[in-house]
Amino acid sequence: MNKINQEKMPDFFYIDEMSLKRALNNIISNAVFYCSEEKVIRFTTYCQSEQLFFVVEDSGRGFNKEELVKATQEFYQGDKSRSVKNHYGMGLYIANTLLKKQGGQLLLSNSEELGGAKVTCIIALY
Repeated sequence: MNKINQEKMPDFFYIDEMSLKRALNNIISNAVFYCSEEKVIRFTTYCQSEQLFFVVEDSGRGFNKEELVKATQEFYQGDKSRSVKNHYGMGLYIANTLLKKQGGQLLLSNSEELGGAKVTCIIALY
């Protein structure tokens, strides 16, 4: 992993606490659902350039090219088998919507280290 030149973590920041909890819960729930048998999930947080980062990585199958583009769209289900398991394609959509309302953003990628999905929440610190 590349070293990040971390700044001091903020003592506090302004955000709707319930929205942040809901967004992170949705992201972590996805990581648990898609995790491989090793069940490795890494949660990292750091501050850099007046932004706070929350990163969730897992050892699951990761995002395919289509999912990297569409997974935050309402009702998107890349894996059609998810609908039989009470997943409706709303988790990342809700997380993305909640973060945007707080001036944040959600980035999707794949974890080079764990091989699965990587979801990064970025919150601007004003």
